[in-house]
Amino acid sequence: MRRHLIIGGGPSAAAAARRFAELSEPVTVVCAGKAQPVAPMLSYGEGDRWSNWRSTSKTQWSDMIETAGEADYAWSDKSPKFTIPRYAAAFARSDEIVRDNFFGANIQGLGGLSVGWGAGVEFWSEDDFAQWGMSGDAFRPHYQALIDIVGVSGPPARGVERACGARISGDLGVLQDDDVSLYRPTELNPVLDRFAGRYLKGRKSASALRWMHAAVRTRAAGEAVKPGHCSRSGYCLTGCPQNAIYSADRDLSELAAKGLIELVTDEEVVRIERTGDDTHWRAHLRSGDGKVSQIEAETLLVAAGAIGSAKLVYPLLGLTDTPRRLLSTPAGGYGVVLPFEFGRAFDDEFVSLLQLGFQLPTGGAQADDAYGYITSLDGLPLWFLCLNMPASAGLSRAILRELASAMLAGNVIFPSKYSDHAIAVGRDGQVKVRGGYTAELDDALRKCQAQLGREVGRGGGILAPGGIRLGLPGSDLHFGGTLPHSTTGQAGTCDHDGAITGLPSIYVVDGAAAPSLPGRAHTFTLMANARRIVDRLTQPPRA
Repeated sequence: MRRHLIIGGGPSAAAAARRFAELSEPVTVVCAGKAQPVAPMLSYGEGDRWSNWRSTSKTQWSDMIETAGEADYAWSDKSPKFTIPRYAAAFARSDEIVRDNFFGANIQGLGGLSVGWGAGVEFWSEDDFAQWGMSGDAFRPHYQALIDIVGVSGPPARGVERACGARISGDLGVLQDDDVSLYRPTELNPVLDRFAGRYLKGRKSASALRWMHAAVRTRAAGEAVKPGHCSRSGYCLTGCPQNAIYSADRDLSELAAKGLIELVTDEEVVRIERTGDDTHWRAHLRSGDGKVSQIEAETLLVAAGAIGSAKLVYPLLGLTDTPRRLLSTPAGGYGVVLPFEFGRAFDDEFVSLLQLGFQLPTGGAQADDAYGYITSLDGLPLWFLCLNMPASAGLSRAILRELASAMLAGNVIFPSKYSDHAIAVGRDGQVKVRGGYTAELDDALRKCQAQLGREVGRGGGILAPGGIRLGLPGSDLHFGGTLPHSTTGQAGTCDHDGAITGLPSIYVVDGAAAPSLPGRAHTFTLMANARRIVDRLTQPPRA
C-alpha cells in the first residue's frame, strides 16, 4: 500500500510530488497520459530557424497554410492550445464530455497544458487571494521556491520601468521588491519592442490600462537552463524543442528517473472507493490498452483537473445527476495592424513568448480586472491564423501574405465571475457540461475593446476589424471551482487545507479547489497552493 497517491499529471500534481520528494515522503503519481517526445511542428530549413525559413522559402504559404496538417488538429479552430503537436492525441482521447454550448476537454496528457502557449507567470494580488478568504502570506514562500524550480524570468520589482526592451513595468503581486530575485527578463520580441517604444512616446496622458513586461516560466537566453537551453528559435508558443520552458511532464519524469517518486503513466483512474476495512482508499485503474488494476493508499491527492476531479469525487459524495457550478476564465482574441511595420522582414532570431501583458479594469475591485498578452505573428503557425480569420481561405492567405510581418495577435482574459457553466456527473460516470457567460460580460467586453483600441492607437497600431472576438464558452480550457475552498462544510467543498468535506484523507490540490479565478494566469498560484497543502497534511498532529 502506498503512503500518498496523486491522481493527475499536470502542474499541480508535479508541484505536490516535488514537495513530497523534498520532504522525503514516498509518493506515487498516476496519470492517464504518457510522456511525449519533444519535436517542432515542421523542419524549417537552414539553421532550423523558423524566421529564416519563412523569409526565404518559396513554398512557405502552401506548407504552412494548405498542407500543414489541419486534419490532425481538428479542434485547433476552437482553441490555440490544440495546435501543440505533442498533445493532439491526448486531446482526442479525452473527448468524453457531453457538451451544451461548451467547448472543453478533460485533458489526459502528461504535463497538462504546461507545455507551451506563452508560458506566462502571474503573482496574484491580495485582492485575488481575498476572493478565496485567504492571505497571500500563505503563498509567498511557495512562490519563491517555485521561481528557482520553474526558472522564472521577469522584471525584478513592481512598478519599476526597465531599461530592457521598451522599459515596460512589471507586477509581482503579493511579492515585494526585496522578496524575490527573478531571472533576467527575456528581451522583448523586436516587433513588440518597437510597438512599445512608440506607445511610450505617443502616450500623452495617464491611462487606466497598464502594460507589463510579463514574467515567463523560462530563464533568459544565455543563462543556464535545465534540462534545455533557449536558442531563440521562436518555437515558444507551440512547445520549446530545447526544453527551455518548464513543463510538468519533464518535471515528473525527472523526479521519477532520480527515484524520488513513483510515476505510473498511461493509466487512468476510473473510480475510487474506500477499502473493506475503511482505513484507506483504493483507486481502480484502466490502461490505454484496456487492462485494469488497483492501487491502495493512505491519502489521495486529486489533481485530475476541475472536470476530471469532479468525475471521481462527486459519486463518493452522492452528488450525481446534480448540476453544480464550473468556473472558467472567458477569453477573447484580437489582431492589431502596425502600419509602420509594412515591408519589414522577419527578424532572424526572436522569442515568441507572450511577453507583453496588460491589465484592463472592467469596474469594481482589482480582482475583477481583465488581463491579456500580446505577441507578434512570427511565432505562430499561419494555417492556424487562417482558420481564425473572418474570411475565405483564399482571401485569408492573400491578407496574411502582405500583413503577417506587420501584425500582432493577442488575447484578453476575464475573471471567472463572468462564466456561467454547470457540470453534472451521472451515475454512469457520464460528464455533462452546459456552457454560458453572464449578461455582464457583454458590457465588460465593450469597455475593454474601446480601451484597448485607444491604447494600441497610441503605439501606432490599429485594432483589426471585428475587435475582440469572444471564444465559445470553455474554449479557454482554464477550469476550476468544482470542489471549491469554503468554510461552510457543505458537500462538494474543501477546507483551506484542501481536505474534502465528508471524505477523510482525500485532498484536492488543483484548480478544482478554486472558489474563483482572476483574469491573471493562475497555473503558478495553483502550483504554490499544491505545495502549501502538502506542507499542511505532512505536519505532525498538534498535541
